[in-house]
Amino acid sequence: MAKDTISKIFQTIGGQKRNDGQNLVHTIYMDGEVDVVNKKNTDKWLIEVYPYFIQLSNQHSITPSLYFLPDTMSTQINLVNNNRVHATLKFMSDNQLFIPSRIDLSLYLQKINGSYAPSLTKTISDLTSRYPGHTIGVAETGYPKDPNERKLFGTAFTDSYARTGNPVEVAFWTTPNTPELLAFAA
Repeated sequence: MAKDTISKIFQTIGGQKRNDGQNLVHTIYMDGEVDVVNKKNTDKWLIEVYPYFIQLSNQHSITPSLYFLPDTMSTQINLVNNNRVHATLKFMSDNQLFIPSRIDLSLYLQKINGSYAPSLTKTISDLTSRYPGHTIGVAETGYPKDPNERKLFGTAFTDSYARTGNPVEVAFWTTPNTPELLAFAA
């Protein structure tokens, strides 16, 4: 069933071009928040379905990707926030599965000492040091309702990029999990 769904998606988007001749879809994410530690059957999905997704992505010249779920919910400066990412990437490597050149994250940062920067800095620096040659992207993050929080949040990302060149892209999403903190607009 999963492969049938993937086929239908590529039948719909494959070959679709913009006016300038470029693919309408540049990057496609097959699974959000890939996590072999906490998400049941992720390992099975990666082994049995992910290669088919990669095959069709390549056939249609669309960049295949997925994104990972780091542990960023701690408000402590000593948080260990990439263990699930490392475990998943190790699993993929051990099984000779395609690892995208950009490691994308579902990254909901917590404030530490009044700033989002410590959590972001720790996440980015850990990944860039352990996976040289890869860039870091944020495929999903929240959008704070409060304008002052948005400024702090945005400053953490712009400062990180200025220092490290990462993350190279940030996508803001909505979430029903914390409506008191996040706006409902993508």
